Formats: sequence, C-alpha cells, structure tokens
Amino acid sequence: MSNVTKMISSGGVELGEIEFPVYDNIEEMTTKYGVDSVLKLAQRALSIDLERVSRDAMKGDKPKTVAEAQALVEAYKVGGRGGKPTLKTFLALLTEFGTAGKVDIMLKGQKLYQDDSLEAAHAFLTEKKTAGALTK
Repeated sequence: MSNVTKMISSGGVELGEIEFPVYDNIEEMTTKYGVDSVLKLAQRALSIDLERVSRDAMKGDKPKTVAEAQALVEAYKVGGRGGKPTLKTFLALLTEFGTAGKVDIMLKGQKLYQDDSLEAAHAFLTEKKTAGALTK
C-alpha cells in the first residue's frame, strides 16, 4: 500500500491536504474494508462507467439508438476505450463468422460498416454471436 496526498477544496477554497491510501491489491482492500464493501464500491464504479458510456453514445451530433448503446455496454471492457468497439474487434468478429461459414452474417456486418457505422456493425455481429449464431 502507498499513499497519495490530495488538496481538499470546497467552493474554490483550499481546506488542506489529506493523505489517502492507495491499495496495491484486492486482498489489502478486503482486509481493510471487507469483501461486501469492496464489491459494492466496484459495482457503483462500474455502474457509473456504464451510465457514462450509454449517455455519451446517445447524445451529440450522431446519437446512437438504445440498441447501439446497449451493445456498447455489453462490449465494455474495464480500462478500455469507454466501451467503444475498435476496428480490430470488428475485424476479429468478421473473421470468426467467415471461418464458421456464416458468410451471410459476415456480409451483413460488412454492409452495416459501409452504410452505417462501425458501432452498428459491431453491435449486429456481437448480438448474433451472443445469440449463438456461430454454433448453429
């Protein structure tokens, strides 16, 4: 465990520096706070991240549909790029469907990418994969 010093302020007024613990592993945290408390903190942090991913997807110049936002939530990786699919993951999905002989799904994914967006194409392929299309 190490410590980090943070300046605490309120309303633009500095109140003082406080030292906070930074735990090196989950065992240290659960020893200090208990398993249930650490789990609840992790759940809250994940919920906040997923709400941000959803909100960011559904606002702006090109808002995503609820289904597209849901696909981003399902594709979310902690420490990743906010759940946004990458070209690399899209191409990996295309390859999976092509290798499995599911060319019709692969071609529909490619068309969505060309006509709509990477997110829409990734969401379509992820939905098909989750539904078991690779094994049917």
